This record gives sequence, structure tokens and C-alpha cells, in this order.
Amino acid sequence: MNGLVGAVVTTPGQGAIDSFFRLHRVAGQSHDDGAALQVRGVLQSYQEILADLEFGTTVAQADIDALTRSFAALLTAWAGLPTAARDIRPLPPGTVQPWRTEPPALRRWLRGHHAFVALIQGLTCAIDALLGSSQDPDPGAAAERLALMTVLVEGAEASLRLTGDLGEGAYERDVRIWMIPPHSPPGLTGLDLWEHSHLLVRVRALGRTADLADGPLHGPLASLRTAWAALYQAHSYVCTRFVAPTEGSLLVKSDGPPVATTLDRLARSRVRLLPTPSPALACEDH
Repeated sequence: MNGLVGAVVTTPGQGAIDSFFRLHRVAGQSHDDGAALQVRGVLQSYQEILADLEFGTTVAQADIDALTRSFAALLTAWAGLPTAARDIRPLPPGTVQPWRTEPPALRRWLRGHHAFVALIQGLTCAIDALLGSSQDPDPGAAAERLALMTVLVEGAEASLRLTGDLGEGAYERDVRIWMIPPHSPPGLTGLDLWEHSHLLVRVRALGRTADLADGPLHGPLASLRTAWAALYQAHSYVCTRFVAPTEGSLLVKSDGPPVATTLDRLARSRVRLLPTPSPALACEDH
């Protein structure tokens, strides 16, 4: 059940996070090797999700569709494999069924995170492509890249909702116990995954690209901001579903603020990282 990811990170703290999430990091010798490894990671994650859905889910069909759509978009636009992407189709109506039996909690938690990691790796690459073209901007190409980012963020949101689709008491019994001492270092959290930390670095760079807030990119940027906010709302949903709103979080000390307060602040700060569409242009659209 190891997730395959393409970056090599050697810090001790990251090693503990990778160990918990069963992430196996490998490195290629060339760009083509790296692309092939990441494609394999995407396909492996898709296979994991399909197998996990055999247990059933309470997640909406629309969210599962968003997840499969994001996998296909990643293979098509990022890896340049439209033929392979044809094998990732929206699941037929009725495929997503309520629980047949309670899903194995730790397995679902890990597989949901594997999908999340694969998608935000692709999201980071899409941001890099947009930033790399900023010296010679093409509004049409930039709009397409922003649209791809939105699809990937929507898929990442859906992966978090599936991650948290666990039975009552299952998180405390089968997941959280492995995320705290003596099994893991204090403060272990998926927010510290290398992919998430690096994504935020690139999003901050994106936020400093003032041209995105103007002209024809207003609409695609607004859609991305909406999806980005929903992503962190999904994270908040997962966390507060298993931790009472007045309890502390794994993110903070035991005497810190309640988890609901911490996550609300986090979500608002993350949305502020993206460029803000021009208010004047926003009015012209209505």
C-alpha cells in the first residue's frame, strides 16, 4: 500500500511523515524518467481509490467524479498522455454506493492522502508552467493553466473528503493513535508533507504575479480561488468531524486554541496567498 512519489526528501522529520503515510520516494535520471515515475504514481493512486470504493462510501458521486476527472486531467495536460487518460473515465451512475461494510480506516486514510499527494504534485507543476511563461504571457494559455489548476484543486478536495469517510470512532481507534507518540513524533500532520509545503512556496510566488488579477484572467482566477477555499474547508471538515470543535489539534500544543479556530485561521491565510481579482473588473462582470 505504498504511495509512489517522485521527489527525494531526506530530512528526519519528513522521513517520519513519509513513513506514516507509506510514501516511497524515488528519483529518475532524466526529465522523462521523472515524468514516467509520476505517471505511475497517478495510475497507482487511481487503482487504490477504485479498490477502496468497493467498500462503499458516503462521499457524493459528484466528489468522486471530481477525483477521477482530476486524475485524467493530470495525465492529459501534465504528462501529455491523452491516450492513457481515456482509461480514467467518470464512474457510471450507481457505481458509488453507500457502505457495504465499514472501510478499513487506516487504509482509506492513507490511500486518500496518496491521491492528495499525486494531485498537488501535478498542481505544483502546473503553477511552475504558468510562472515560467510569465515573461512572455499568452492570456489564452494562462487561462487554460488556471483552469487545469482548478480541476486539480477540486480533485484534491474530493480526495480529502474520501480520506475522512470513516466509521464512528474509527479515526481515534485506528488512525490518530498511530500519529502520536510513541508511534510517531509529536505534532505529525499531513500539512507538513513535503508536497504541501512546496506547493505553498509556489502559490506564494503565484500570488506575487500581479498580471493574473487583470483582464481576461479574472474569471479563471476567481474560479481557482473558490476551489482553493473549498480545499481548506474540506480539510477543516475532515478534522472537525473527528475532533470536537472545542478540543485541541495535532497542529498545536495541548493548551493551544480549539481546532475549529486553528483551522479557520489556516483556511483564511491560505486563500490570501492567491492573487485577488481586481474589484473593478469583478464589478464589470455583473
